[in-house]
Amino acid sequence: MVGKADPNVIRRMTNAMIHRGPDGGGYWFDRDEDIALGHRRLSIIDLRPEARQPMWDAIGRFVLVYNGEIFNYKSLRNQLISKGYAFQTESDTEVLLNGFSYWGRDIVHRLEGQFSFAVGDRKERSLFAGRDPLGVKPFMYARRKDGFLFASEAKALIQAEVSLSTPAYENLASYLSFSWTPHPASFFAGVEKLPPGHVLEWKNGQIRVEQYWDTPMLSAAELQPIDADELYDLVRRAARSQLVADVPVGLLLSGGLDSTGLLECVRDADPPVHVFTAAYDKEQRREDVFDEDSSYARIAAERLQAPITELHINPDVVTDLPEVVFHLDEPLADPTVIVNYCLTREAALKTKVLLSGMGADEIFAGYPRHVAVHAFESFPDWLRRTFRQVMRLVPRSLDDRALGGKARRLKLLAAHVDKDAFQRFMGFFGFFSQDEIDRLLLPEIRRIQPDDSYAIHRSLFEKGKESSLLQRLLYLDQKLFLPCLNLENSDKTSMANSVEMRVPYLDRELVERVAVIPDRQKIRGLTRKSILREAFDGRIPHEIIRRKKTGFNPPVRFWVRNNLREYLHDVFSSRSFRDRGLFDLRMVENLVHENEKGVQDNALKIWALLVLETWHRVFVDQSPAEPRAEELVFCAPPEP
Repeated sequence: MVGKADPNVIRRMTNAMIHRGPDGGGYWFDRDEDIALGHRRLSIIDLRPEARQPMWDAIGRFVLVYNGEIFNYKSLRNQLISKGYAFQTESDTEVLLNGFSYWGRDIVHRLEGQFSFAVGDRKERSLFAGRDPLGVKPFMYARRKDGFLFASEAKALIQAEVSLSTPAYENLASYLSFSWTPHPASFFAGVEKLPPGHVLEWKNGQIRVEQYWDTPMLSAAELQPIDADELYDLVRRAARSQLVADVPVGLLLSGGLDSTGLLECVRDADPPVHVFTAAYDKEQRREDVFDEDSSYARIAAERLQAPITELHINPDVVTDLPEVVFHLDEPLADPTVIVNYCLTREAALKTKVLLSGMGADEIFAGYPRHVAVHAFESFPDWLRRTFRQVMRLVPRSLDDRALGGKARRLKLLAAHVDKDAFQRFMGFFGFFSQDEIDRLLLPEIRRIQPDDSYAIHRSLFEKGKESSLLQRLLYLDQKLFLPCLNLENSDKTSMANSVEMRVPYLDRELVERVAVIPDRQKIRGLTRKSILREAFDGRIPHEIIRRKKTGFNPPVRFWVRNNLREYLHDVFSSRSFRDRGLFDLRMVENLVHENEKGVQDNALKIWALLVLETWHRVFVDQSPAEPRAEELVFCAPPEP
């Protein structure tokens, strides 16, 4: 808290996030300087009390609160020792603090890791904050007349100002389109998200936000091919650098290319990495379209001689959903949130740290939309028209089960086939089309939506006019889809269970190198992530190299048609849902009816509406949950 700082409030804000750091907590408050800082600690590096936060430098000028890990902290520590700095702990926290003391704001260019941090400068009466380049760790803030509030999660901000729980309905169309809210906005009125690769400075009552890092965007002539062995070395170095911890480290294994590749890179680590995979029973999978991950994960673990723990996922969705929505802060309509929450809840019994293959699809072009838009650009107009005409003959009732998961994607492609590449790409994100949103929203809500829901995406797409289409699409994914959905989902669901998720494919050196390799090394024909497959060819099982894209997918269609059927009817017929004044209720009823009768696969749309109503009930319909009143240590500055 900067301005109107209150020790009672900062303690409540801090303890509202006790799940992010159950191992201890601290705070500092200065009435004269009108600032208060708080921190919950998840002890991973240097477990001693001396490494607690807020942490002070030796002379009491700088004070730091920080979430994340600096993977190159030992190298930075040695550099600072050579400059005369002494260290009282073995923590990366103290390295970040002393690094800021020596390098100032340029420290962000030296950090290899995942982080959000803020440093108070008592001499300059200022505060400097930074977020990692790809947005692995969150940073949310709210402006006030006399200062501002910041935290890792919005629920902490709401402890200071209840009014911040007001919905930002002007972002409703974005939520329905993408299932998430693009930064820097949030779904809380008055709450902003610091974008990845940005820093924030507060001084003299003013906030200034600046970008310090961006994904390289080059012309075709400037691109630099990469050798498969060079790429393998980069991935291996990134994966092994992220094993740094004084607690056990685990790995989530889907049996797909990305996670199996990571397992190959760390399988000989000492101490060994714990390997976990998700498994569902056949009944849950009968109405969905994904491969059973555990069978491939077993193949990978057996060939790579790594013991594996199968975590059987059978969530009580009605019970778990409100809990997960609470931890997510903002409504996120990706049903994998339930899987990630359940997985990390089970894995937390054995580890505090998990490696994930997340991020590989966004840097190597691993999603079907990448190859569809990239390949379709070369199709002649007559072929595009023919494709659309053929798809018009396909019955609406044809769902993903009939085409092994391809039906929804083919329908989306057909709906946008006669549009430009940007519109075709954006069409792949759609839960609801723009026409459906216009019909779903009531007039007074529709009027406050922006004219162009794609404005932020379009501005980013336009930045890369000298670059290839594929580079621009990947840039879009890395700037919005990755941090606003995937990394937000990953961080909030894992930290809900006091587990830190690490993502080696988003190592900055690796991302920068992959960004400048030619398109042909990412997509070859219809094969996605071509060069990554080459890098692991001969190192991991061949059937995994050739396996189609998968992941920790949930049986959402089964849930909607079975586990949630009665609950959905209760929710959508409830007075609270009907009185919100957001939606045409007849259209909602029709979505559910068509889905139940098999006329149209509306499971994901129904899920999005259910998540949104649950979010209202958690954050809007009731006062903020009173945090557990756990004692926090007062972290005073050193004596002069």
